[in-house]
Amino acid sequence: MQAISRCMKMGRVILALSLILTAMPLLAAEKYDPMSDLSLGELLNLEKFMVTATKHLMPARKAPAIAAVITADEIRNMGAKDINDILRNIPGIGISRPGTLPFDARLEVRGIKTPFSEKVLFLVDGHRTNNAYTGSWLYPLGNLMVENIKRVEIIRGPGSALYGANAFIAVVNVITKSAEDIDGQQVSVGISSFNTQHYTALFSHTSDDFQMSGHLDYFDTDGAASLIEEDALTGKFGSLAPSNTLEFVEKLDFGFKVKYQNFSFNGRGIINEYGPYIGTGRALNDETVLKFNQWLANLSYAKNLTNKLDIKVNFYTDLYDQDTYIEIFPEGFTGKNDKGLIGNPILKNRTLGSEVTTNYVLGNHLLTTGIGYEEVKEYDIGGVNNLANPFAEPTPMTEKFVKAVTRKVGALYLQDMWTITQNDSLTLGIRHDDYGDFGGTTNPRIGYVHEFKNNSTLKFLYGSAFRAPTFNELYIRNNPVVVGNAALKPEKINTYEASLEYPFLRHYTLRLSYFHNDIEDIIRVGTKPAIDKPAPWINVDGKTQVDGAEAELLFKFS
Repeated sequence: MQAISRCMKMGRVILALSLILTAMPLLAAEKYDPMSDLSLGELLNLEKFMVTATKHLMPARKAPAIAAVITADEIRNMGAKDINDILRNIPGIGISRPGTLPFDARLEVRGIKTPFSEKVLFLVDGHRTNNAYTGSWLYPLGNLMVENIKRVEIIRGPGSALYGANAFIAVVNVITKSAEDIDGQQVSVGISSFNTQHYTALFSHTSDDFQMSGHLDYFDTDGAASLIEEDALTGKFGSLAPSNTLEFVEKLDFGFKVKYQNFSFNGRGIINEYGPYIGTGRALNDETVLKFNQWLANLSYAKNLTNKLDIKVNFYTDLYDQDTYIEIFPEGFTGKNDKGLIGNPILKNRTLGSEVTTNYVLGNHLLTTGIGYEEVKEYDIGGVNNLANPFAEPTPMTEKFVKAVTRKVGALYLQDMWTITQNDSLTLGIRHDDYGDFGGTTNPRIGYVHEFKNNSTLKFLYGSAFRAPTFNELYIRNNPVVVGNAALKPEKINTYEASLEYPFLRHYTLRLSYFHNDIEDIIRVGTKPAIDKPAPWINVDGKTQVDGAEAELLFKFS
């Protein structure tokens, strides 16, 4: 019955595009080939390529996914200052800012938005960056250096069949520049108002089989210090309003890439320190300091064993370090001689992992297999607070606010890219992830792509994905508002998509897509069992359905 239901839903997707498809003969009858008078070089410059959809470099319009690619030239021309400026230009993606913390952005993808954007998988050169504590990547990756970006690849839709957890409603992959993309050394210096200074540097070196490149980005500002007339405590004791926000930011982003013959290494460090802007309690304060650091490293070996078989072995590590000293309310907020309300959660997440991938050409099939294992450890949990008694100075926490745990994950996946004809391709994939704390989950995908003679493409897609419960949702404790639930199940989604891309009159491209989502086991905060008891995280019973359409008209000036 489940298979019949899925077929019926795919039928609805096909029906939704039936009116568009009936117009295809008329469109094709124009007799005008938009690429007919272009040279091969011009065609290559117009074509955008991506690896995220299949882990193989291919034209984005032929990829089995609703995909978009933003190039370095486009990033520069749009004046983007961070990754959120780039993503807001993608149809189906919105950016909102709650306004309580600096750089606190929330991604809305196809109508779905959560506080930590944990349903979006964020990759840097294919390296997972979502932390295990909240599932988020926004701190500190939202402030990533843009001058070192070669392109950003975005998939709207599920990606768990290749990438596992968090690839729920979208996958964002930031591809950074290598030695061949950097012309020697590049340095820039910027100084502006609010004591702002910004220094960037890119360098590269190439000789024989050796390539090396690197980047450095340092940014420091006092911020605009905007005047706030009223805050959450206005008219009450302890209010600092009217006063100015604290918007200071200090960021250091540095890293390097090295490639020698079949070996390559990619390392990066991002260090951020922010002011509170207004603050988590929507009350102005003068003591909050937010520190978020992340360190990424990959060591890979890739070799062609035969002309039809290649192998890649990858070892990686990730360290996420959070130290947030938060003054929720300032001194005197009770109207008496209190010390303010202070919370200072400190923790670290460390990931160690490895993955082996093979690619084998068998006739018209490109078979990709992968096996991986990783261990995620949450440790060094501590900090100070006075949440129980705001009249006392903050003291070290006597009990950890979240359990110190180690998560072990094994994964196995298989993908078949089948070139049926010159104009038709079928991609089949499946991945199984096994988690030591909540069990296993299996996620398949199907993607059919047809290319018409006038370079139009038609896609029919199906995929499932999951979002693993975070350590915060499973193990948080000693919190008066919410408590963890070790029995949580992963969130699940089944997505059905159809898309048509049609280039016409040389400079125009029309893109239309339809999607249907079935979501189960959504994780949210439940109901308090009693007034003095915290509410548990729960899985919501039943299904949530989302239907939507996206339309995009592109014009290329040159």
